[in-house]
Amino acid sequence: MFWQIAYICLLLYLLFDQYEVIMNKYFFSRQEIAAELGIDPKTLNRKLQKAGIMLQKGMIPAEKVREIMHLLQVKQENHDGTEPNEQPD
Repeated sequence: MFWQIAYICLLLYLLFDQYEVIMNKYFFSRQEIAAELGIDPKTLNRKLQKAGIMLQKGMIPAEKVREIMHLLQVKQENHDGTEPNEQPD
């Protein structure tokens, strides 16, 4: 009986650990996105509102994060006056 309970506890621990890995790999928080862009989370929210991107509450799927990162990085690069296809000298 003890071994069965220990085995079940071990399985639950491994499943929870795997769940954490999956969540960290495929979902991101707004704080993580802001840190990656080098901006404050409040600034990220303002930029998302300005770009017309509405996000649901909670963690953000990786596909949406890639879209957001691409959109916001292109806008940040364009603030220096260069075109998106131009390479700086």
